[in-house]
Amino acid sequence: MKIGIVTTWFERGAAVVSRQFMDVLTKQGHEIFIYARGGEEFAKKDANWNLPNVTWNSFLYSNIPTDINKKQFTLWIENNELDAVLFNEQQYLEPILWAKKLNVKTIAYVDYYTKYNFKAYRVYDQLWCNTKRHFSAFNWHKNAKYIPWGTDVELYSPKSKESKRDYYFFHSAGMSPFRKGTDVFVNALFHESEKLLAMDRKSLIHTQVSLTKSFPELKEKLDYLISNGLLDVVEKTVPAPGLYHKGTVYVYPSRLEGIGLTLAEAAMAGMYIITTDEEPMREFAMEGCAALIPVVEKYEREDGYYWDMVTPSVIELSKILLESPDINSNLICEKAKKDFDFKKNACVLSEHLNDLQVEAISIKDIESISNNDSKVGIMFKRKTVFNRYLFTVLKKLKMILS
Repeated sequence: MKIGIVTTWFERGAAVVSRQFMDVLTKQGHEIFIYARGGEEFAKKDANWNLPNVTWNSFLYSNIPTDINKKQFTLWIENNELDAVLFNEQQYLEPILWAKKLNVKTIAYVDYYTKYNFKAYRVYDQLWCNTKRHFSAFNWHKNAKYIPWGTDVELYSPKSKESKRDYYFFHSAGMSPFRKGTDVFVNALFHESEKLLAMDRKSLIHTQVSLTKSFPELKEKLDYLISNGLLDVVEKTVPAPGLYHKGTVYVYPSRLEGIGLTLAEAAMAGMYIITTDEEPMREFAMEGCAALIPVVEKYEREDGYYWDMVTPSVIELSKILLESPDINSNLICEKAKKDFDFKKNACVLSEHLNDLQVEAISIKDIESISNNDSKVGIMFKRKTVFNRYLFTVLKKLKMILS
């Protein structure tokens, strides 16, 4: 089957997900084509991402979330004679109608949906849910499939089981340090800094954005932790398998997750996990190999995301950082391999694809799409080319000045 994947496409979580789907489906005998829609970044200069099967959207930035060039997109479908298209975290839903009108089967990789638009997902012919929590929100859809998430066990397994770990704690902030609770971790480190120094428990944070710009109020604490040798920060993009193998314990006080991508990767690297006592993070907290941080608050995100944000307790995390669990990295790695092998978990994908049919588009579907897109201002913004041009200029100017 010829399958297209519509996705962001550079070194970040969403694209890593798409790449895993591409690799697994290719090994199952399908031909995969990538449509790299705009968003935060293009990786045209990165040979690891600028592959022969990639088509780059004609514009990177847009005032329309997950915007797509209609003419280019439909030509991509027609020229590659696609049978199905998998949309990864697609917020702008009209392209699903474009694909279906070309008699192409449509699949949603379920991650981003709001309390206001989740019923619009009925327009997809099939939904792939990688966590129990996502599946619980869409079990009303007759073609919703639960496919447990996992990772590339070969890529993330420790290369040497005897290798020395340079840091006790490791945290990945990625592109979203607030959502991933980086400030919670920093505050907990600072709270118990003297005891952690005495215990020689040094930490490493990997981030793709500036922490001091994300958390200006934490600058003094970050400077203190760094200058006293308790913390190092790596601020750059690091290709997979990343920096997991430098740490013993993965600290991830996330406020909100779609699938908890890094948790499976960390476990596969043999790391003990400290994460938030909330779904879907709990799905990756293997018994005897993890500690959970109590939640002190829940609240709705500004965009109305279906699941609430949570606030992990800084005080409780600081106590957990001082604990001394019995950590057997080899055992953690072996247990993770049983639960988080994505090739094994995704062996059902071809079976699901064989069951896939193009469902008829109803008036209700079209109304749902229209309501969704109008809520984020898409219907009128899309008609104004000048708006997109102005947005692009301002975005680039902001990047130059920052």
